[in-house]
Amino acid sequence: MAQSKGTFERAGCHLTYLGWEKPILDSAADVLFEAAPVADLSSCLVALPAARAARRLIEILLERAEARGTALRPPRVTTVGRLPEHLYSPGRPPPGSVVAGAAWRRAVASLEPEELKILAPPQPGLDPDAARRSLAETVCALHERVSAAGLAFRDVGEKCRSGFLFADDARWDVLARAEREYHRLLKAGGWSDREAARRTALREDRV
Repeated sequence: MAQSKGTFERAGCHLTYLGWEKPILDSAADVLFEAAPVADLSSCLVALPAARAARRLIEILLERAEARGTALRPPRVTTVGRLPEHLYSPGRPPPGSVVAGAAWRRAVASLEPEELKILAPPQPGLDPDAARRSLAETVCALHERVSAAGLAFRDVGEKCRSGFLFADDARWDVLARAEREYHRLLKAGGWSDREAARRTALREDRV
C-alpha cells in the first residue's frame, strides 16, 4: 500500500516520504529548501541513482534559488554506487576502468601456463595474446560480481573447500593468486581496489 506523504521516525532515522504528487526530484528540492531556507545546502550530501539525476537536481535547485532571489550553496551530490567513499576515508584512490583493466591483464599474464589451463583450457587456433586479453576481461567482470557480494576470490575458494559450494576450489585459488597480483600492481601505482578498501573499512569499523 502506498504511504501518504509525510515525515516519520524509524530506527532512529528521520525519514521523509516524498509521495507521488510531483516528479521526485522536484519533491527532493522542496525538502532540501525547507531544511535550509537561506539556500545554504553545503552541509548536505545527496545520493541519487545516476549522475544524470544528480545534474538535474542541481539545475532545479538553481532555478528555485533564482526564483527566491538568493544565492545557492549547493549540496554535495553523488551516486548510490559512490556513496560509500563519502562514509569513510580511503587511503588511496580507486583506479579508473582503464587502469583496472590494464592491471588485470598484467595479473593474468603473470600466471603460470598450468594455472592458465585451470582457468580456461587452451583453444586451438586462437592467438595466445588475444586469449589472455579475453580471459582478463572475464576475470575483471567476475571480480566485480564477487566483490559486490562482499567477497574476495580467496573467500569463494574457502567456501568451496567447506563444502558450501561446488568443489571448484582449485580454480578459485588461481583466481586468488591473480587477485593478489592485481592488488600489488594497484598499490605500486598508488591506487587501491575500491571493493577491497570498502571491506577493510567495514572490518576495521571505519565507516
